[in-house]
Amino acid sequence: MTNFPMAVIPADEFEIACAFINELSNDLNHDDWLDCQYGLFMGRSLGGLRTELIPDGLEDFLKWRCNREISPSERALDEFGRPLERREARSPA
Repeated sequence: MTNFPMAVIPADEFEIACAFINELSNDLNHDDWLDCQYGLFMGRSLGGLRTELIPDGLEDFLKWRCNREISPSERALDEFGRPLERREARSPA
């Protein structure tokens, strides 16, 4: 199975995220965006992808993408979740 992380922005950071990530401003509010993320999550999971919702802090994401000169986007936000997923997998239980 393929690992497919999906980032989830906390509600209290969503309005700020909309200012940086243009795709987010298309959604009405955090709940609508979150519903869409959960729908994508379910579709990918049912399609055979090993999908995981990963809560991401906006400040860390913005620093990460700035250091790598990546434009802020939902895809970049999901990509930011990949290193976190690997670090957690290697952490001792």
